[in-house]
Amino acid sequence: MVLKVFAWLILSNFIQCHAKFLISGYWGENKALRLYPNGGEESLAKACIRYDMMYVAFIRAYDSFNNLPGLELSNHCTQVHPSITTTDQSGFKLLYCPAVGADILSCQSKGIKIFLSISPLDLLRDDAHGETVAQTIWDLFLHGSHPTVARPFGNNVRFDGIDLHLRNRSKVGVLAFVKKLKQLEAASGKSILISVSTECDYPDPTVGPVYGDTLLTTNPELVTHLTSFFTSSPRCNYLTNPSGFNATLKQWSDFAKTNSYVFQIGLPGIGNGQEAHVGATHGDQPPPADIPKIPAFMAGASFWDVSFDSTFSSCACNDVWCVQFTYSELWKQLRNSEGRHEIMQEVVDGKSVTFKDGPCDSKSTTKPVDATSPTPSPSDSETSSVILTDGAKTTEPSTFWIPTFTATPTTTSLTPIWTPYTTTTSKKPAAAEHLQPIVGGLVLCIILMILDP
Repeated sequence: MVLKVFAWLILSNFIQCHAKFLISGYWGENKALRLYPNGGEESLAKACIRYDMMYVAFIRAYDSFNNLPGLELSNHCTQVHPSITTTDQSGFKLLYCPAVGADILSCQSKGIKIFLSISPLDLLRDDAHGETVAQTIWDLFLHGSHPTVARPFGNNVRFDGIDLHLRNRSKVGVLAFVKKLKQLEAASGKSILISVSTECDYPDPTVGPVYGDTLLTTNPELVTHLTSFFTSSPRCNYLTNPSGFNATLKQWSDFAKTNSYVFQIGLPGIGNGQEAHVGATHGDQPPPADIPKIPAFMAGASFWDVSFDSTFSSCACNDVWCVQFTYSELWKQLRNSEGRHEIMQEVVDGKSVTFKDGPCDSKSTTKPVDATSPTPSPSDSETSSVILTDGAKTTEPSTFWIPTFTATPTTTSLTPIWTPYTTTTSKKPAAAEHLQPIVGGLVLCIILMILDP
């Protein structure tokens, strides 16, 4: 029996070590658009290809006109649902967003999970109200069918899950709401994911754990995903209170590990240690060199929000060339043990790499780049891209075009040669070498279990 337990420990640790580091983002609020003239996020279909999971934000009211949920999606969708006949311009209303619905289906077809995030400004009155709202959410956005109201994102659109991004500090009705969703799930035979996005303080005042009669205290098994957002409290600030940051992250990660959650650290999606969105605490983000050092049981990182992650990127440079990275891309590169971009590997190795907020330009590199050199082809695209020192872009989100330099014997000048670099395959061992530790680990586990039936 001891050998069998040992084998399972090896296998579970092996799987964890080889798991992909997930990146998710909150899309819809488009906060950067309101603060910066050149800011903003792309359509959901274009944005989601940079992430593994997306949270469409937000449901802002449990009950709005006609007792229907109120949506807010910034400029992405403003059309009031045809079932809403009032001329009152105040408050949140149910929206009709078939174009966003088509984007949801596009993202899901690529294997990207899409959650509908709830961050209401009103409160659930009691458990009965929580159950009623859950039924409406199920009928309009999940696997049900509303008797009189058309589905806001289209008849064929089903979200993969619901995210509770609750900041009203009221636990009333929340547990009943989730229990009702799980009852509907069981009755339908369909599967839904339940995500909880907490504040960084442990425990969270709305959902727990520890506090009595809260979701994470009473029924933690109902939840599948947990994100703790380190964006709002000086007690959890990375740069000004690193001990508080690490202690709180450990509390949340230990709780997530105990409950087998998909656990993510929530971060502002902009720059390196500079935040622009209103009300956030300055300096929440770990700088790039510290990202690989943060100890935690976590599946990934979630960024608030996509508009800042899109608008504010950083230029990473070694002594030869520079590459543009969003903050979410930095996290993914630096937390994954394989497939790192060369500059990201130099960060881990402690070599000289500099970061600066804003676009890369010719002044960012100490080595000359020949302006007459051919630029990558195809040329420009609206998809995820990496911008090099001459402003060229790629069109494939997983492929970078990078300059490698050769020097002639008679001159000290360097000539760039453009070569493709695919993040998912470059700097990895050959297939046989890559499979060797996998096969070896599985064989060892099987042998141990056979010896200890």
